[in-house]
Amino acid sequence: MFRASYTATSKFKYIAQALAKITDEAPFYTTPDALEVRILSPDKTSMIILKIPSIAFEEYEVEQEEIFIVPTSDLNKIVRRGTRNDVLVFEYDKEK
Repeated sequence: MFRASYTATSKFKYIAQALAKITDEAPFYTTPDALEVRILSPDKTSMIILKIPSIAFEEYEVEQEEIFIVPTSDLNKIVRRGTRNDVLVFEYDKEK
């Protein structure tokens, strides 16, 4: 299981926009130390390596390392609705 709360929702909009420009789906890697995204554009001209350390999150809980894929268009829609007072919560449970 993975759960993380990120309070800087308005700043995460820029991350989501950058991911959406490069790819349609972004693989998120969860480790006890950080949330990571590594993507390469289809034409292999652009690469994004994003590592958000666990201390940047208000809440960060990882039982074991996991990989989950998020459509960037959906992620963009979600963060676009957020304001600076909102909290972005990532939650992934393999068993659900």
